[in-house]
Amino acid sequence: HAMMVSPEKTVRVIKADPSDNSILEAAEAAHADYIVSGDKKHLLSIKKFRRTKIVTPAEFLKKQWK
Repeated sequence: HAMMVSPEKTVRVIKADPSDNSILEAAEAAHADYIVSGDKKHLLSIKKFRRTKIVTPAEFLKKQWK
């Protein structure tokens, strides 16, 4: 399922790579349950942003097939 969103709020959570903050902004605007990412250095290290869990593709697939 996909949805186009236009985030209205900006966040400054990831200081080492500010462009990654746009991923968090989009997730918040979409009320996303998950961010699926391979970005171990920045996104995955957070594990959760507000209500959105941040997981690897393998973790996401495991959760979906239980």
